[in-house]
Amino acid sequence: MISPQRSQWQLWTAVALMIYGTVLRVVDHPPNFTPTGAICLLAGMVFPGRVLPWAVPLGLLLISDAFLGFYPMMGVVYGAWGVVILWGRWVRRFSTPGRILLGALGASAWFFLITNFACWLTMPEYSKDWAGLVRCYAAAVPFWRNMILADLTFTTLLYHVLAVQGELFGTPQTASGKSA
Repeated sequence: MISPQRSQWQLWTAVALMIYGTVLRVVDHPPNFTPTGAICLLAGMVFPGRVLPWAVPLGLLLISDAFLGFYPMMGVVYGAWGVVILWGRWVRRFSTPGRILLGALGASAWFFLITNFACWLTMPEYSKDWAGLVRCYAAAVPFWRNMILADLTFTTLLYHVLAVQGELFGTPQTASGKSA
């Protein structure tokens, strides 16, 4: 059973991450330089159970999309982020700093490959052949570069904030039993 202190920590942490991710996604920023990937990865790593790991990132996406506007490829984007949450569940079993950073890189690569493949399939400006696929991915590389930098930066920052928060407030450990 989760202690009331731990449960309260998890709730406040979830709310803080959701607000942080929403605000940084809505305010003006370089394209794809947001903490969304890091929050998806870390939510899967840090939060136990079946609700919070999903509620935090998907909540921040829905709230921020309500401000930014809904778009045709939301299902693909949310699905890709869902896989990153699952990726975080897997990474937490091996949570060394190097593996967490590799997890962030893997999350960036996954999101890039899936969402841009969907763009190629659905956007008429790309021919439906190898050349069109290559052109689509090439057009997305500058956005991917920003995403990689954001995922590495925010994963490192948020991981350390969660770790310090755990040490300062006697926070229980991550779902894997290791300190955040």
